Amino acid sequence: PQVALSDVRPSGTLSAAMDIARWDLEEPKAAAGTLQLANVNAEYAGYKVRVPTGSAPLALQGGKLAIPALALELSTPRGQAASFDVAGKLEKLGQGAEIDATFGLRPLPLATVLGMVPRVERADGMLQGKLRLHGPLAAPHYQGGFELSNGEVALHGFATPLSDISVALSVDGSEINIVRGNARLGSGTLAIRGGAPLHGFEVGAASVSITGRNLSMPSTNGIHAVADADLLATFQSARSGAERTLPRVTGNVMLKTFEYKRPVMM
Repeated sequence: PQVALSDVRPSGTLSAAMDIARWDLEEPKAAAGTLQLANVNAEYAGYKVRVPTGSAPLALQGGKLAIPALALELSTPRGQAASFDVAGKLEKLGQGAEIDATFGLRPLPLATVLGMVPRVERADGMLQGKLRLHGPLAAPHYQGGFELSNGEVALHGFATPLSDISVALSVDGSEINIVRGNARLGSGTLAIRGGAPLHGFEVGAASVSITGRNLSMPSTNGIHAVADADLLATFQSARSGAERTLPRVTGNVMLKTFEYKRPVMM
């Protein structure tokens, strides 16, 4: 209903060859045949989906649609793009259709994900993972995860980049969790854990704990400090149409050393 009432309408093109092996007007669910996709393009609100040529034929038999191997290319309005390998099946076609499909993310450069993020000057590393959708097509269950290893991010204003970044995200049922999140900042370390509920394709309010040890603060105006931090960041739900707000951060920061080298005027 939201799409139908929206001023922005989906658009696209489809080119395919169909081989109908069986078609009975009195029993359409018993139809059988294959569909060879040649070119598929779709767009909605700046988000684009493309199925390139070369995919295996889709097979329809006994009310089931088999998807043996399909490449799926996605892009966002801000220019980020990702490619997935899709395989699975749709059963009970019609009302009450069910899905059981796997979406494998092809290795994705971290720079593609963070390329539009302010203050990020450089990002290295590869993101990959797999997500399974199963259950009712209208409200499927999610299961899988994504990982980043040996990542590095240089931020504007920081002389030392975040290095040795290792992150693992787990998606299970109606939750997404950070099961591993570690990085080094100079001689210090960072660790993050947290999660958020999933409502369909939307992420609910998130809570992330941040633990820092031996963090060297940027040296400016003759000031240098090393600190430990135990923080909790909460993010409001990013639901469609909701006003974006900054996260709320609470916790403790303990200065372990503090140096002030500028002359003190008495």
